[in-house]
Amino acid sequence: EQVIDRLRSYLEDLSAAADSKTFVITMSMRELSDFLATSPETLSRNIRKLESEGTIRRKSRNVTLLDE
Repeated sequence: EQVIDRLRSYLEDLSAAADSKTFVITMSMRELSDFLATSPETLSRNIRKLESEGTIRRKSRNVTLLDE
């Protein structure tokens, strides 16, 4: 499973737990990268990729899943 797939799944789980398309990532980027078994740099690149694809909108730790 690719990092971007693990990230998508994690964000979808957070959204479901919050019962909202907008939610807060409570982990630091370092903690999240450890949780997803990747480096902070790779995590950052994948978050930017999801933003550029229009999958998510992010402001700091606040994330909104956009309709695909």
